[in-house]
Amino acid sequence: EQKQNMDLVQDQEETLKERVEEIQKRMEVQKELIEKKEYNEQIQEKQESVEKQIDNLLNKELSEQMKKLQELLQKKNADMKMQDFQKMQDQNALFQMDMERIEEMIKQIEAQIMMEEVANKLEQLAERQDQLNEKTSDNTQNNDQLRKEQDQLKQELDQLMSKEFSEMKEKASDQSF
Repeated sequence: EQKQNMDLVQDQEETLKERVEEIQKRMEVQKELIEKKEYNEQIQEKQESVEKQIDNLLNKELSEQMKKLQELLQKKNADMKMQDFQKMQDQNALFQMDMERIEEMIKQIEAQIMMEEVANKLEQLAERQDQLNEKTSDNTQNNDQLRKEQDQLKQELDQLMSKEFSEMKEKASDQSF
């Protein structure tokens, strides 16, 4: 039973480690995205906050837990009590909760980035629509050309809305599982 408990704790530690690596990769992708484009300060502040929490979690808690686990595995002491295993499992559960909270924050940042990109694209389309309206009122181009430009704008808007909302819906369904 003791060996099973040790194996269970070791498996939990490995799972947590893999999850941390996955979160770090997502954070790097987000960081690159945020650096490429200028998003609002709120997104940048959230990103920095999540990075600090991850660093703290990794540097402090995970390394401490891994160290304790290694010590236990090296000792393989028959005198180890169930309390020790329970304590490690409790620590793993707390760490797991921290990871889930951080993952939720990452998802919120990703959603904000996506929303801001959609808003920027909509602003660009609105500007083009305004320019088209000016051309129409100035009668500087023939009606066929203006109609084509209007149809193109409408098509781009429809594509944007369809694509972005399907991506948001897909992300939302991925996050619910």
